[in-house]
Amino acid sequence: MGFEYKYVIVGAGMSAHSAARGIRERDPAGSILMIGQEPDPPYDRPPLTKDLWKGDKTLADIDLHTAEKTDAEIWTGVRATSLNPDTHTLITDDGRTINYEKLLLATGGSPRTISQPSDRVIYFRTKHDYESLRALAQPGTSIAVLGGGFIGLEIAAGLALAGAQVTLIISDDSPGSQVYPPGLCGVISQKFADHDVRVLTGRIASEIQEEKDKVNIYFDAHPAVHVDGVVAGFGITPNNALALDGGLPTEAGGVVVDAMLRTSDSDVFASGDVAYYPDDILGRRRIEHVDNAQSMGKTAGRNMVHADERYEHTPYFYSDIFDLGYEAVGRLGSQFDMVEDWAPGKTNKTGVVYYLEDRAVVGVLLWNVWDSTDLAREVLKEFGEPGSVGNPAKQLKGQIPTR
Repeated sequence: MGFEYKYVIVGAGMSAHSAARGIRERDPAGSILMIGQEPDPPYDRPPLTKDLWKGDKTLADIDLHTAEKTDAEIWTGVRATSLNPDTHTLITDDGRTINYEKLLLATGGSPRTISQPSDRVIYFRTKHDYESLRALAQPGTSIAVLGGGFIGLEIAAGLALAGAQVTLIISDDSPGSQVYPPGLCGVISQKFADHDVRVLTGRIASEIQEEKDKVNIYFDAHPAVHVDGVVAGFGITPNNALALDGGLPTEAGGVVVDAMLRTSDSDVFASGDVAYYPDDILGRRRIEHVDNAQSMGKTAGRNMVHADERYEHTPYFYSDIFDLGYEAVGRLGSQFDMVEDWAPGKTNKTGVVYYLEDRAVVGVLLWNVWDSTDLAREVLKEFGEPGSVGNPAKQLKGQIPTR
């Protein structure tokens, strides 16, 4: 059975939602079909590791009401399995064939795993994962969090606020040590200690096994850990299989697009986590943050209706760990040189950290400094060429006000 739509969006996340909104800005009536693997229509994803645990939002609050706002038809629990750009057709796992005029790949990514997921072993990504973890994380329940990245630290904090007995297991020397300067890592470590989170460092899980009502985590060089449940944040693998099936180029795991977010086929676009795009400031990259998903999705949707707009936005990202919070632009990592600029009397409390590679600024961390992402972008533009920072402390300190 064949279906025909003017616009088809593969994926039903935040980038897909923004794309539908972008389409409607230029075409109020063209038919839109959105296809999502999850059982839910688009929802706001950041609260899954933040506001929902703090009690600031409920599950009802995160629904984006895509169908009501865009009149898009949404197929949930459906996976697109085959793409033929030459014939403008798409085939789904339930055997439906879809004909399109313009197609957007907003397919996101899938969590990396080391075992089968279950009700007690959760690879955190979706609303369903949140619901499963929330049901498991009763006060006093022992939960191990694997992974010290942004998601792992946020989830560990959320579980502690929910009253669970949390063990954070990381490969690093301390929470955040792959990203932040040592002083901030100390602040984060103390915050976890204040909330009775047990932190095990220098450990990489080799195997996870369930045994009755317990989960056993094994390591190559350390004793096993036995808990009631495990939640893991190992990052994602971009869902690029459909692009590969359609013969579209990929790089760095993402679907290669131009500045208009078009793939090698002028009627197929890509946005969000799966898009490998040319950033005007930082060069080609693939980004897994909500600001990028939303802004890129909107531009892609408008360009599906011939807006011919360059995607010129360099996205920011943010994180919350208990009552600690920040925004950032660019690349952060302890492998870079760092220049720390703290407000007087507020070292490791309020300030800006500049990350440098080859004497060029590649990232800016705004720790408890707000409404300054545009200034961070200006710094990246001004000092983004290799060798442009001759005297880092003198040239960078004070570029962004810390108070």
